[in-house]
Amino acid sequence: MGRCPFVCAYRRYLKGVRARLSQGTIEERERKLHYLARMVQSLNSDGRMRSSNPARFVEDDIIEIFLALKETGIACETLRKHVSMLKVITRECRNTVVDEMLAKGKIIVESLTVMVGL
Repeated sequence: MGRCPFVCAYRRYLKGVRARLSQGTIEERERKLHYLARMVQSLNSDGRMRSSNPARFVEDDIIEIFLALKETGIACETLRKHVSMLKVITRECRNTVVDEMLAKGKIIVESLTVMVGL
């Protein structure tokens, strides 16, 4: 997938949604995905994630991303949007780990609480 697999995955996703989303929406998603890509690269470089390839993300990798997002102090709604983008990109790579974690309640993003259930 190249040197930056997360970037390759999000660019492939954005290319596929051009016909159904407005240019403004695509630009907004690209900004969010670029932010996530930088975070994933940083976490991977620090050894907190085993891979920067969204096709290979496991629960521990998602938890590290989630905690890093949470540590930035972003608003709950923004965190929800980032998790949604993370879910879209992992799905693009045929990896359902985020869907499974949300379904099992291992990560929860609600209006009042943001938590990782271990």
